[in-house]
Amino acid sequence: MHHGDWWDFVALLASLATLGFGLACHLWAEKNQRDSSHSIETAQKYRRLQILGWLAICAGIPLTIIFLEQWYESRFT
Repeated sequence: MHHGDWWDFVALLASLATLGFGLACHLWAEKNQRDSSHSIETAQKYRRLQILGWLAICAGIPLTIIFLEQWYESRFT
């Protein structure tokens, strides 16, 4: 693996981690919001966690696509 290939692969892994983090935040907050007592403070905390999850998902999807294309091009062309 060449030097440039390595950094493309690391960037791809970081974007996948961002996407995974976003999915985990969103799904965990959604599950706990259904299971918890519905106090306003708790609902606000879970809402913030869902928003953080959506932001990470919205950043992770395009980054994953871009870095996957770069890694694929540098690795197989």
